[in-house]
Amino acid sequence: MSAAGKTAASPATADVSCDSGTCRVVCAGDWKLGETPDVPQFPHTSHGNKITYDVSRVTSWDSSLAVFLLTLAGEARDTGAIIDTDALPKDLQHLLALALAVPEKETGRDDLPKKSFVTRTGESVLDFLDTTKAAITFFGQLMISSVCLFRGRIPFRMREFYLLIQETGVGALTIVGLVATLTGLILAFVGSVQLKQFGAEVYVADLVGISMAREMGSLMTAIIMAGRSGAAFAAHIGSMKANEEIDALTTLGIEPHGHLVLPRVIALTLMMPLLSLYATFLGIIGGGVISNATLGISWSQYIVEMQTVVNITEISIGVGKAFVFAVLVAVSGCFSGMRSGTDAAAVGRATTDAVVNSIVLIVVADSIFAVVFSILGI
Repeated sequence: MSAAGKTAASPATADVSCDSGTCRVVCAGDWKLGETPDVPQFPHTSHGNKITYDVSRVTSWDSSLAVFLLTLAGEARDTGAIIDTDALPKDLQHLLALALAVPEKETGRDDLPKKSFVTRTGESVLDFLDTTKAAITFFGQLMISSVCLFRGRIPFRMREFYLLIQETGVGALTIVGLVATLTGLILAFVGSVQLKQFGAEVYVADLVGISMAREMGSLMTAIIMAGRSGAAFAAHIGSMKANEEIDALTTLGIEPHGHLVLPRVIALTLMMPLLSLYATFLGIIGGGVISNATLGISWSQYIVEMQTVVNITEISIGVGKAFVFAVLVAVSGCFSGMRSGTDAAAVGRATTDAVVNSIVLIVVADSIFAVVFSILGI
């Protein structure tokens, strides 16, 4: 058919008029999605009024007409009016009947009763007590599993343990090394800016050496592993719980803490002190690069000056911190995974909780170390 022979499509229109207790909705034109008119203001109706539809002038229609009529029907029903759909095509009658059969469910938060401050405080306290009880129980079960392991009562799968060693150790070398090197660079650069004012640039080696060996090496490694291994532990165990794999292990007589939690705790506890030493070494190297490039300090001067303050005691403090941080990260990640719900959203929340709780515990533990070492004069 030529363009001249085609009939131009008429736009969709709708008109609502009321007379003697009856409101008439007249629709006309071609009704297509994206080309429907705005819903007109529905006149005020009282209880018992009748609503009728007239679609005899509609040349073509799709679901947009049904949505339009449904919107008007919903407004009319709210006022108690009687809806007459006899004039509509059978298809439209069925669609409207199905849509109006079940009332819309109100899910707005405004309809929920507001809790008082006392109620919210009480619920928070109860949640804290419940979490504390669960943490104590979890730690006790972990200690029992440890004793059973050393007594040979729990089978230890070395192949899986080697995979955990690789994941928590070798797999983290790149990110730990990058962050540690950049940390050493930043410490040296910031320290050099201040020490230049007093002509004491050589003491940049002391600053970087003490900071990396005693504090930053273990702390940065712990934070990285909290976001890497701690989150992975929570996600893995949480997914197993969502898939009911942990329930299956319990049914088979396999203790989940000894089979899932204990190998991860041991693997991370063994690897993090080594990663801390690795981070300390690279941080010192990074500081040496800045000292040599910007301050003119030779590598021999840098190493000799650093050796005057960095000794086995400082290194042992950093390694000891890394050991404690490893236990906190591993236990927190596994605990969050074991406490996870059985849906995908719960696994995501467990992973987030594992990272947040691990970092908070690391900072708290590091603060306690600082106070204790200060009191002991170490």
